[in-house]
Amino acid sequence: MRVLSWFSEVRWVYRQRRVWLLPTLIVGAAVLLSWLVPYLDRLLADALAELPPGDFAWKFDPAIMATVLAAVASGTIAFTGFVFSVLLLVIQFGTGTMSARFAPRLTQDWVLGASLGTFMATFVYTLLVSVRLAARLEDYEPVLSSVVAIGLALASVALFFALLTRVVNFLRLVKALDRVSRAGARTAAAVHPYPYGSEPDSDDAADGPPDRVLRHTGRAGVLLGFDDDDIAELARRADCRIVVVPAVGDFVLPGAPLFDIHGATRISERKLRRHVVVGIERVVDADPAFALRVMVDIAIKALSPAVNDPTTAVQALDHIGALLLDLSGRQLGVTRIRDRDGRVRLTHRTSEWPDYLSLAVDEIRCYGRDSLQVVRRLRALYTDLLRACPLERTPPVLERLAAIDADAAAFATALDRAVAAQADWQGLGGPPPFTTAPARGDSASSPTV
Repeated sequence: MRVLSWFSEVRWVYRQRRVWLLPTLIVGAAVLLSWLVPYLDRLLADALAELPPGDFAWKFDPAIMATVLAAVASGTIAFTGFVFSVLLLVIQFGTGTMSARFAPRLTQDWVLGASLGTFMATFVYTLLVSVRLAARLEDYEPVLSSVVAIGLALASVALFFALLTRVVNFLRLVKALDRVSRAGARTAAAVHPYPYGSEPDSDDAADGPPDRVLRHTGRAGVLLGFDDDDIAELARRADCRIVVVPAVGDFVLPGAPLFDIHGATRISERKLRRHVVVGIERVVDADPAFALRVMVDIAIKALSPAVNDPTTAVQALDHIGALLLDLSGRQLGVTRIRDRDGRVRLTHRTSEWPDYLSLAVDEIRCYGRDSLQVVRRLRALYTDLLRACPLERTPPVLERLAAIDADAAAFATALDRAVAAQADWQGLGGPPPFTTAPARGDSASSPTV
């Protein structure tokens, strides 16, 4: 049993999209500190009063410290406004140059929430403490209060540099593609945990009409995920079989079928609904197809006439190919969760191999058929897939390889046709592959041109 299930991760990621949550918690802690630290200052003052004169030489003027804290508060709020403005520009730039579906990745980053929360917490804390000092609500020297204020200011500076690093990495397409590809690989391992050919055909008859249909009663939204293990356990206890009607990533309307229940008339609807997450948009951490969608969007945007950047499309194909190779060796399609006796308790749909392949390459091929880089890189990608994927999954790859041959033959000059007919893992300028594996000690082997 996994400590953090796939469903729990989906729910956590969905909650992370609430950008206000972490900053609100940090600001709330700052409000508590603004009351707790002065109390500790009073205790410290009482303890110092019992010491002999001269043992503690530090003196803090409350009036001067109130002025300093007020200056820190005003500077922090101005700095926070500047950071907000920069972040909005970064999100707008990222949406325009990469993909509108990638921009939410920045809002999920804990560094962003911690930075904004610490900036606002510094402002709130210093403001409240300075007000208490200015109003003379307490007669004490603000020793600890000043130390905490300085600590918050230093933490704000450190988090600003961390946020700056994250923003710079967010604007780098290679970093963005790598992040999405790795998230897609993790999700693929969770959604498709079994190797190809390991799942036997179902022997449970559930093709007839369901005995009961559970419909979606909430707001319309995208099915982000569901807890397959817990739903299967509910089905086992009720001695039934449950079929999840929509697939992860489908848009679910109110009243649409959510579960088809076979073989039981009494099962808790409330418990079933608790194990489903419906949100406003798909997430990479729950859907490997959406990871491909984001990377394909980056590639086809780079291939648009307004951008005309085929090198970025080639970089996207590098990561798309890595995720496709991962998926090619996994059991895809209909997933069946069985109990200890081998009986199917839960059935749900996932994308098949042709679906993933079409999503990953077809649009890029259509928009990049006039680019030598894209045609050569696609040919190299198909070569990798033909070498690695099971034999039963090669026909759709061969179909697309034939389409690439047709695109290469459509170039105007013989030179372009010859160049487009070669596979190149770098798009253009890469070394040709070896005809045979080089022998040990040989400096080179005869390449094919």
